[in-house]
Amino acid sequence: MAKLLRSPEVLPPLTLDWRSGEFSDWECQLADRSFKLHRHVLAGGSRASGFFQAAFREEYKASSTDLSELLPSGCQEYFPVALDFLYGHEIELTQENCIALCKIADVLQIEPLLNYVLAAINNSPTEIGIESLVFALELEMPSSGIEAIVRAMPVKDVLLALAQKRDVPDMKSVLLLCAERLLCMSNSASLLVPDIPFLSKSMANGVVDLVFTRRQTVRFEVVSRLDVAVSRVQVMRLTGSGPTIGVSRMAADLTFADCP
Repeated sequence: MAKLLRSPEVLPPLTLDWRSGEFSDWECQLADRSFKLHRHVLAGGSRASGFFQAAFREEYKASSTDLSELLPSGCQEYFPVALDFLYGHEIELTQENCIALCKIADVLQIEPLLNYVLAAINNSPTEIGIESLVFALELEMPSSGIEAIVRAMPVKDVLLALAQKRDVPDMKSVLLLCAERLLCMSNSASLLVPDIPFLSKSMANGVVDLVFTRRQTVRFEVVSRLDVAVSRVQVMRLTGSGPTIGVSRMAADLTFADCP
């Protein structure tokens, strides 16, 4: 008589979660917090981190990573949101966290997260404010992130953010991102709005000078060449001090076709 075999009980699929820390095989330290994580999640699948993939190379025998010095302090509080993304959860993007998540994605090489945040910025321009650009400049966000933010903001707000930041090493590149819209303004004098805190601003013969600090000036002008209107954007910064002080022209004669 044949023996009746009992079918084994079907167990639920194993779910890994960074909050519980069960079955963890990797630890991340971030300031005073410790995260129990899983290599399979961090380095596998469609949301993998290039940073962790490199850390998990076979010849690399460590079992932990300290991100305290790697991630800027301004975005460390949003690391758990990035972990939620890596672990396949839905995340909510806000004006407060999107800039920080963009920086985290750049540092940890999480390309799907970077693309997700940039798409959200492009699709929700009304939620991008002056503070967002100032924060992005402070975090030294990747150029793709800066470009997405600048294109989502009114030109006036971009200038306001630059004025608030006071010392922006890459101000030239930020201004060039909105140069096309500057040209489309019917009157360059519209740049001289009263609520932008420049040290000084002037307009003469079609040339607009915006002085952000005593050592940095932006000049915008429209000139004509061969009956074609083009723009010239110059970012000038005073260098040296005392008898050696002079003007360093970071960008000169950068031309763009005028808008119809």
